[in-house]
Amino acid sequence: MALVDHSKLEADVDPISEFAPEAGVVIARLMTNLWGATDPDLLELVRARISQLLRNESGHRGERIPPEKFAALSQWPTSPLFSDTERVVLGFTEQFIMDVAGVSPEQRSSLVEHLDPAELGGFVTALYLLDYGQRTQMALERLFPGTPPEALDAGDATVQSGRPARGLSLQGDVDALLMAIARLSSLDMVTTEVVRLRGARRHNCRICQTTRSVKALDAGADEEMFDKIDYYERSDLSESHKVALRLIDAIITQPGEIDPTLVAQVHQCFSPPQIVEIVLDVMRNSCQKVAVALAVDDPHVTSGVELYAITDDGDVKFL
Repeated sequence: MALVDHSKLEADVDPISEFAPEAGVVIARLMTNLWGATDPDLLELVRARISQLLRNESGHRGERIPPEKFAALSQWPTSPLFSDTERVVLGFTEQFIMDVAGVSPEQRSSLVEHLDPAELGGFVTALYLLDYGQRTQMALERLFPGTPPEALDAGDATVQSGRPARGLSLQGDVDALLMAIARLSSLDMVTTEVVRLRGARRHNCRICQTTRSVKALDAGADEEMFDKIDYYERSDLSESHKVALRLIDAIITQPGEIDPTLVAQVHQCFSPPQIVEIVLDVMRNSCQKVAVALAVDDPHVTSGVELYAITDDGDVKFL
């Protein structure tokens, strides 16, 4: 891939609003409505713990959590300040954030026992949004210095005006977000598929690992190329693909490790719209964490791979 536009955004410009405004509108709506998915006090604890785990310096300090409880948040397994339900939720959260494929049947069963069954899916979806809201924000702050810190903020869980009532379904807007991101077209299809497969393997999503993009295959990708994703630094993949994979790995593990060297590499290989698309592709693809956490990521095929295409409206069509 040839080197492209190196320009930076002006300070205080939200890169999502600039280059992916449709997705930005849906993200803002989800970040407001996620508080209606389940108990907002539980979600406030989750949000604060995620900030700690990601070492998010601009993250939330637990202003709406009692100070003594916030101070003991990292000691939740043994602190008497936390209820059984809070311990179950925080344990599930930590596993979800650090290694979603390691969520155990016992953790899932405990979550079912302690949450309203009607709100279980909503909780895990809200957890994904709180997770990738922070990861995406941290990535953009490093890639585009001056990005407003509130661009992907989930808002204040307790004082936000017009907070939605509990039991609100997020699925319609999540689907709208996935489709809006899929409609972005700055990246070539091979890079998009390389990005997707790296995330699928890092999260060990069974269905995502067994699917392949028809458009990427038509553009020259093949299984030999896809195999190299697992050892990309030692491979002969293009430098732009290696840089994209370094960025993906940092977002999925610790976004704070996106250092100036990686930022420079990203801007050398990709234009600002392409960078935003890569970051949002990681957010889109990582919705798979919900399915993996709930063990509903069974592949459609028992051997080989299944082909898919993205339709003009951004939906996924299996072939």
